[in-house]
Amino acid sequence: HFSGEVVDTRDSKRDLFIGVSTALALIYFVLSILFNSIFKPLRIMMVIPFGIIGVILVSNCSEILPSGSVNKEKLWNNDPK
Repeated sequence: HFSGEVVDTRDSKRDLFIGVSTALALIYFVLSILFNSIFKPLRIMMVIPFGIIGVILVSNCSEILPSGSVNKEKLWNNDPK
């Protein structure tokens, strides 16, 4: 029944992996040209996941949603629960 969906999911995951890998390689290539170095772009690209984690943690601790809008339920609900 679901063999077609499994194949589609597998193909989608493969295409996503290829797309992300290609994007990372292109970003590295452009940064290496801009900095005229092999290691500086690696340092920059290694910091990006930490920045994303920081944004997620701050948005969870505040009333600001990841989309940039304010969580009105959390803002107007003053119950100390």
